[in-house]
Amino acid sequence: MAREGQCLLSAQEITNRLFERGGSGSPASVYRSLDQLHELGLVHRLEGADGTARFEIAVPDHHHHHFFDEESGQVVAFEDERLEEAIAAVGERLGVSLSSHDVILRGTRLD
Repeated sequence: MAREGQCLLSAQEITNRLFERGGSGSPASVYRSLDQLHELGLVHRLEGADGTARFEIAVPDHHHHHFFDEESGQVVAFEDERLEEAIAAVGERLGVSLSSHDVILRGTRLD
C-alpha cells in the first residue's frame, strides 16, 4: 500500500497483489492483519457502499477524501480546502467539536 500510494484497498485486492509479487496468504489472514493495524491506528478503515471494508495507510497530518467512480471502480484521492472549511462550519453550527470526518463522493466521470 505504501509503495504504490494506493487508497482504499480491500483485503482481496491486497491478497491479489501479494500473489502477483510471489507472496502468499489468504484473504482471511490479510483481513485479520488489517484489523490489527487498524486497532493500532496505522491504517484507516472505510466501509464501501457495497459493504466491503477498504483500507489505507494512516498518514499523520495528511487528510484527504475520496471519489469512487461507479463505472470503473477506480478510487481517486483528493483534497479540497473549501470542503474542509464547510465541514468545520457545520461542526460549529451543531455546537460540536469534530474529531474526524470521512467524505466519499460516488458517481461517474463526465469526460
